[in-house]
Amino acid sequence: MGGPFEYGNQAACAALRPVLIRVRDMGTLVAVYRNPDEKGCFSVGYVVSIGRSDFTLRCVSPGGEEDGATTCFITDVYKVTEESRYLGRIQHLIARRGHVLGESLEAAYEPEVSSCFIEEFKRAKHLKQVVAVVLRRAPEALIAGFVEHVSEGAVQIAEVTHEGEPDGRTTFRTDDILRLDRNDRDGQVLALCYRHRTHVAS
Repeated sequence: MGGPFEYGNQAACAALRPVLIRVRDMGTLVAVYRNPDEKGCFSVGYVVSIGRSDFTLRCVSPGGEEDGATTCFITDVYKVTEESRYLGRIQHLIARRGHVLGESLEAAYEPEVSSCFIEEFKRAKHLKQVVAVVLRRAPEALIAGFVEHVSEGAVQIAEVTHEGEPDGRTTFRTDDILRLDRNDRDGQVLALCYRHRTHVAS
């Protein structure tokens, strides 16, 4: 038997990568568990893209509705669950809605990319969608707003408050990201509040 799971362990990454590839290719609904010390470490959805060290999950709410996308490093995942009763209930709700996940104006995902984080930041910038970023050095502080600049080494976000007001700019290193959420339900509400306030102000 192997030793205990260690976050950032490349052997753990190598062990989980084939599982992520398989569920992506089969279109299997999964639950992905990240670092248990991280708030909100549990996500349900479909793996749609895999990078050298990260992956993107197209998320589904407990009610079977689309809920944006989340991206994280493979080494931050300690468990991937499939075919559980909980997932079966969500799959049933998706089927009852008669909705195929991903039927939207968004471009299709590339199954293999260099960096899922970079691709998701670019997608959010192009579609003018809100992102929420958790950094490894400050996991309790959420950076939420619109993407202004993306490079291989750094990203700049125009932050927005919970009330939808502009709140300056933050730049951070891409290798310090713990999790990226794009266009989830909270982000959609935040974007609406921001656009309403800027429209009223103009």
